Amino acid sequence: MGSPRIRKCTLLMSCRPIVCPEDKLPFETGVHEEGSLIVVSIKEDRSSTRIPEILDLLWDKKVEEAYVYLAGFSSSIDGAKKECDLETTKAFLKVALERAGREKTHLVGCTCDWNKKMSFAEEVGIDLIQSDCGGSETLGRIAAEALRKDF
Repeated sequence: MGSPRIRKCTLLMSCRPIVCPEDKLPFETGVHEEGSLIVVSIKEDRSSTRIPEILDLLWDKKVEEAYVYLAGFSSSIDGAKKECDLETTKAFLKVALERAGREKTHLVGCTCDWNKKMSFAEEVGIDLIQSDCGGSETLGRIAAEALRKDF
């Protein structure tokens, strides 16, 4: 039998929905277009305990580009748990860096707490792409572009 063929893919990770720009429907967590796009969008389970599941999705993939939504700096008004905590973002980032490398890993963030996000990006040495608030549409455009690429 030989070893399985390694497929190139784009990886997007966010703890918010990632929506398709054409129809505004969410890209579900999982493998899309025979592995050219891997989406990890943790909505209900916000913990980093799902990282092993993410790694299972990537076992036969060479990650060409990785995008991680940077959230977790703003505190909620009523003191409830934030939708995206910084620990989950850091766990996503660790996976992205291991699979894609520093030059091919990108942070995506809206302008809320922009200075804190810029400082974090500089601290880890990764570029920061400005997005819509929540990043859903920006990540959706990146996903749609990845699906059009011919690796």
